[in-house]
Amino acid sequence: MPEPRGNRKGSTPIFDDVKAANGDMPKNVIVNGPNRTERAKNYEAKIDDLFFNVMKQLAGSPGTVPDAAVIIAYGNTVAAKTGDLADQDKHVRKAVDWITSGTDNPYMALGFAVLPMVAQIIRNHEMEAPVRVGLRIPFTQRTFKVPFRIRLRNPFLRRFTQQGDEFTARVMTQPDIMRGLQSAGIDVAYPGYERSAE
Repeated sequence: MPEPRGNRKGSTPIFDDVKAANGDMPKNVIVNGPNRTERAKNYEAKIDDLFFNVMKQLAGSPGTVPDAAVIIAYGNTVAAKTGDLADQDKHVRKAVDWITSGTDNPYMALGFAVLPMVAQIIRNHEMEAPVRVGLRIPFTQRTFKVPFRIRLRNPFLRRFTQQGDEFTARVMTQPDIMRGLQSAGIDVAYPGYERSAE
């Protein structure tokens, strides 16, 4: 019988709670073997933690709650099988370590730092309706127009952002920021800031 996840170092209890539920839960036909190594269990715990953090973000948005439910139902089994494969394959171990290393990995840290900034900039410039952009056909005088629209469609990324005006107000109305910008002599075109003479 597999060791209860609550007894493992770094385990994520939510999956145990779900598996212990008496309700009608989807079942995965793959089960854990009886002789799993500690290394397999440790890599399972790493993937469980990754799934848990993704699931937590997905659960907060109505449009992605179904995806959170899928992770809750099947995540533990996928994590266990990934742990077993990592136990046998050093390349899988290396990949899991790289993905789950978080801020210990400078590439991952930079990616996670840049992602919300880029997502917010895209959302700041979202268009309610597409505009038609004219493109000239090379070596001819003809042009054709294609619809173009800027929109942050990914619901996971949208959770890290706000409407442009809300985000701007949240940042630009903070007293410390206002004082800092004004003391630096920066001309800010936002209500509440003193503008320099034109």
